[in-house]
Amino acid sequence: MPKSPVTISIVDASGDLALTQKIFENYRQANPGIVSRFTFTKAPELELPGKIRAQQQANRVDIDLVLAGYDLLSTGLAQNLWIELLPAPPGSDHTGAGMATVLGHAIGARHGAYNGIVKAILLPHVLWFNASAAEAGLLKVATALDLPRSGGGSQADAVTGALEGLFQGLGIPRCLRDVGVPRDALPAVATHGMGDWFLRGNPRPVRDASDLQQVLEQAW
Repeated sequence: MPKSPVTISIVDASGDLALTQKIFENYRQANPGIVSRFTFTKAPELELPGKIRAQQQANRVDIDLVLAGYDLLSTGLAQNLWIELLPAPPGSDHTGAGMATVLGHAIGARHGAYNGIVKAILLPHVLWFNASAAEAGLLKVATALDLPRSGGGSQADAVTGALEGLFQGLGIPRCLRDVGVPRDALPAVATHGMGDWFLRGNPRPVRDASDLQQVLEQAW
């Protein structure tokens, strides 16, 4: 523990700050003897590894915490940028990552959009795509959101409506075009997504790129 309160510098390279900044601020308020303040900045995911590496080589690192998506996390691991503070949990290969993760990878790599924001835009549309094959999962989400249980499409309606309201209240863009993704880029994103390993974790099988493009068009 620090002898006096410290300032912690956080760089958001994934868009997750829109969902997590309040958590950090609540921690600071609850622990004034540990953290005096958090500073928040944003940086493009593709540029951040080079910046961190340069700071490490100069022995002048001024970044304490990075909010990263899968791409930046794997790049940082390959370049030995990260410090392991706690033992790593089981890898994401054992989780149910699916279409939202796949499309987030494809869009972030091409258009510089923050991973967390892209997934928030896509999530309601992905939930609808998967609804017929993920009823048990929808019930868990409904419970977490304190929604009444129902069945089929009405459950999907309730969950997606609640998520849309949550994201709107947080000021998160609701369309891919609002984060700089051009419509004519959607076919290439869908084609790229078909090669992503995480796609096999999607609850409803994805037949071909047209399934991905359908969801992208709805989110555009």
